Amino acid sequence: MRDWQMVAVIVVGVLLLLAFGIRALLRGRKVPNRAKLVILGAVVWLLSPLDPIPDFMPAVGVLDDLVVLIAAVRYALEQLQPPQSTEERLEHREPVRPTDWRLGDGRRPPELPDRDRRR
Repeated sequence: MRDWQMVAVIVVGVLLLLAFGIRALLRGRKVPNRAKLVILGAVVWLLSPLDPIPDFMPAVGVLDDLVVLIAAVRYALEQLQPPQSTEERLEHREPVRPTDWRLGDGRRPPELPDRDRRR
């Protein structure tokens, strides 16, 4: 494989990785809406033909778009909440009691007979 082909494969791989990462951030439930808007704004900036540095300039024209996109993704990643450990989640959880169970329409389920009565 020639050197330019190797570089092209790496560039395409990085762009695909960035595209899938952006897609995951936009679909993520735990990503705040403000971060999603920042990412969408960066994608619009990337696709827009109006730039402070025109895209037809070699290397420099695309570089400003990539800097804006990377900054937006970094901002969105900083806005994510750190994952909680299992112990922290269980501390704040209230136990479920059988009297709290409800059917889909809001009614309580019928009381179950005692084991002694069934025999």
